[in-house]
Amino acid sequence: MKSFILSTLILIITFNVVTAQEIKTGNDTSKATQSVPANPENKGKIAILPFHYIYDQKNDSEEMGYKVQNEAYDFLNGHTGELQIQDPINTNATLLKGGITPDNIRALTTTELCNMLGVEYLIMGTVGEDFTGVNNYTTKTNTTNNKKGNKNDQPVVDKNGVVLATPSTTTTRTTSTVTTSTEQYDTNFNLKIINDKGETVYNQNRTSMLKTADAYRSTLQYLLKRIPLYKK
Repeated sequence: MKSFILSTLILIITFNVVTAQEIKTGNDTSKATQSVPANPENKGKIAILPFHYIYDQKNDSEEMGYKVQNEAYDFLNGHTGELQIQDPINTNATLLKGGITPDNIRALTTTELCNMLGVEYLIMGTVGEDFTGVNNYTTKTNTTNNKKGNKNDQPVVDKNGVVLATPSTTTTRTTSTVTTSTEQYDTNFNLKIINDKGETVYNQNRTSMLKTADAYRSTLQYLLKRIPLYKK
């Protein structure tokens, strides 16, 4: 009888310990999954992240991503009304000091990024550029020169001024050919704006009408003019 009572007490104690551990684990998990609140001091501030620049669907050029980031800042600066736009130098320095690189930036939520940078809005995007070939343009130019005159280049006249012979006519035709080679590209651009609450404010894709290597620039400007943060 004593052994039965002892076994029962051991089972009850074990159950209580396991239950307490499960409750604690559940609470810890709940805390870990809670979203980070936005910092009120972020209000009215914008940061532009380095863009993803993908060439021929395989190479992600980090330097080109920084280049597009700076071009976006240069175009948008002065066109955001009362909103403050952060200089990319400060944006990139803050990210690097925080150990954030293009390889691991996806591990952070937009709220965490906004709090790190101290901004309300993040502008980000992806540029995809694919080489499609070379177009050759050939231009032909024909030039015709007419020249009148004999070997002396003067008409032959007698002492009374009567024309005895007129100058001969010489025709010269020249043809020149110029060939120009132009590399052709297909450029696709995605531009997105997300706020410090994780809400997507703007998301647009556009394929460039131009086929040049710098076609991304006109497409970037086209999209920036249409974001809700842009002010004339």
